[in-house]
Amino acid sequence: MDRNESKIEANKVAWGKLAEDHYKHFKALLSREEFKLNPILQNVS
Repeated sequence: MDRNESKIEANKVAWGKLAEDHYKHFKALLSREEFKLNPILQNVS
C-alpha cells in the first residue's frame, strides 16, 4: 500500500468514527421526549 492509499484508509476510518459519534449523539437526543426532528425530516422515509 503506498502513502496515498494509507492516507485514504486513515481518512475512511476517521470519517467512520465521526459518523458513529454523530449517530450516537443524535440517537440519544431523539430518545428524549423534548427533542423532535424538524417536521420536514419526519415526513421523509
